[in-house]
Amino acid sequence: MNKSFFAEALQHQPAFIRALLAYNSPAAAPPAELAHVPASLWGTAAVQRRFPAAQQVKTFWDFVEEPRRIAFLPEESLLRLALCCGITLHAAAFAHCLLRTERQAIIDDLGADALHYALTRGRFRQNSLCALFQPWHKELALAQRARVHGAWAMQLLIQPWPQALLDRFMPRWQAVLALLCHGISPASVPLEPAFLATWQLEHASLLWFSLKKLLLQEVDAAWAPCFA
Repeated sequence: MNKSFFAEALQHQPAFIRALLAYNSPAAAPPAELAHVPASLWGTAAVQRRFPAAQQVKTFWDFVEEPRRIAFLPEESLLRLALCCGITLHAAAFAHCLLRTERQAIIDDLGADALHYALTRGRFRQNSLCALFQPWHKELALAQRARVHGAWAMQLLIQPWPQALLDRFMPRWQAVLALLCHGISPASVPLEPAFLATWQLEHASLLWFSLKKLLLQEVDAAWAPCFA
């Protein structure tokens, strides 16, 4: 644990510290068999004898790297962030959907607010990452392509995380992924090795810059103190 970082955070980032403590509270990631047992009782001998999982609740504290703090987000915000990212990646394509039937299909899938975002703010948030995603999943409808590529973006973000953090985060991410990619072939969702071969360090930096901006400007500005 980086003691100097936490000493400074205690003084200057109280919101981050509160989020960190909430994330590591026992109730934040309860094993399934403990779902109906009050977290305050998990440390008692009686509960630990009856539910061995109470002894295995793990914490994770190393959030010096900002991208890891995405793990603090509730599932609803994770879903909105991934979807917003996917729509941004394809905002130019959404702008070329001129037929009423095309736009109605997008609204039926993503909602009217999502289409409005794509045609307005989303168009001005595009960057060089868009070109990397454009060749992929041409067989899918545009709205589906946006959903899959939003999932890809999040998976690229979490890929370098330590295993201890992934172990805690992945059950929640899998629940988000099921909602994000509903109705899409599971074969389309995993990252393709050929795509990963094009992914460079500068792409990862730009992806985080983009996701952070989307989180704080489009998803939930209340998280800003945790990403100062």
